[in-house]
Amino acid sequence: MSIAIDYNKYFENYNFINDFCFNKNDYISDMLLKSYQTSIYNVDLNNKEELKKIKKIDKIMKLYIIDKEFFQIVQKKLTDLDNSFTQDLNEILIEEYTEFENNVAPFTTSRWI
Repeated sequence: MSIAIDYNKYFENYNFINDFCFNKNDYISDMLLKSYQTSIYNVDLNNKEELKKIKKIDKIMKLYIIDKEFFQIVQKKLTDLDNSFTQDLNEILIEEYTEFENNVAPFTTSRWI
């Protein structure tokens, strides 16, 4: 007997990502979505390290959808994939996310007296 898994319980952006309508001509987003789904459906939920990594991918995929700048960075990187030694899409996303986060200027708030 197979037990149905509630992926929303583990991945907070699961529905948002799977329900998002990408441009039908955007093969890179389609490829990323398929990779995301494959990763989620094959993750060992008892392996904490593996689960942590896929939760990070879940967070990164949401950023990919909502942040135009990050979207463009990933698109460019994957368009130039022939020049990359890394072929694992999850690793590429993590690398680009890490670099993106390191380059984002910190928010400053003004102080009103």
